[in-house]
Amino acid sequence: YQALQTGVIDAGLTDVSAAYSRRFYEVQKYGTVSPFFSVYFHLYVNPSWYDGLAPELRKVVDDAAQSAEAASIPLTEKTAEDAIRQLQEKGMTIHVQTPEEAA
Repeated sequence: YQALQTGVIDAGLTDVSAAYSRRFYEVQKYGTVSPFFSVYFHLYVNPSWYDGLAPELRKVVDDAAQSAEAASIPLTEKTAEDAIRQLQEKGMTIHVQTPEEAA
């Protein structure tokens, strides 16, 4: 933020949700949305704990992880769409790259 504000850098790279929450619209007039960010879902457990679970409880953990992963993708996509709109409402000009531009 400060480097953009003071002109130390002219551009930065982040996702649109972070650009909004970090208030980049205050110091940056333009933004380009490029389709190269990925959604990662990580689940970390202690292997000894997991291996010690009864098979039916491991299935509960596995099923819950799969449900959370499946729900996170559309939620992340909606959050990004909302952030683009919010950045525009704050005065940023947002360009969404076409597939040809991103190639």
